[in-house]
Amino acid sequence: MVRIAYLGPAGTYSEAAMIAHNPDARAIPCASFSEAARQVETGNADEAVVAIENSLEGSVTDTLDLLLHESILSIKREVVIPIAHCLLAKPGTKLPEVEVVFSHTQALGQCRAFVEKRLGNAFKVASLSTVAAVADDVFDVHGRRCRPLLCRHTCGEDPGSKRKRDTLRGASI
Repeated sequence: MVRIAYLGPAGTYSEAAMIAHNPDARAIPCASFSEAARQVETGNADEAVVAIENSLEGSVTDTLDLLLHESILSIKREVVIPIAHCLLAKPGTKLPEVEVVFSHTQALGQCRAFVEKRLGNAFKVASLSTVAAVADDVFDVHGRRCRPLLCRHTCGEDPGSKRKRDTLRGASI
């Protein structure tokens, strides 16, 4: 069985791309793109699936730096997947109450138009992945009233949160 490293945890867009690439592979979630590359370089994985660009935010510089300066790995194949973010918050949260929004830097950029228009004064905080913010339970950090996040639609399956707005796409908001 092929072992594929990807930016985890489970539920990330990287995992979705990995499954689209090879649904039968053994998944190896990693904390960063560079860790995914190291898993291949050290023989713990056969391949890695990493984000390299998106249509709204352009190149994923961490991956480009990794491929150009830090790794001996090369690109084998392109996998294109649709990206549709959701804004998650505690039940009853109203958009004007939002003080801080968490997500990966790419997701924050992809949803910039929505965040600026609907959450104008909210402070933006980058996390390691769109799913990591959910795993870290950012809803109540530092006593803030409301700390929603932008993430993949599968994050909304947690019964303690709900989708405030489904299918955020930066270009269509």
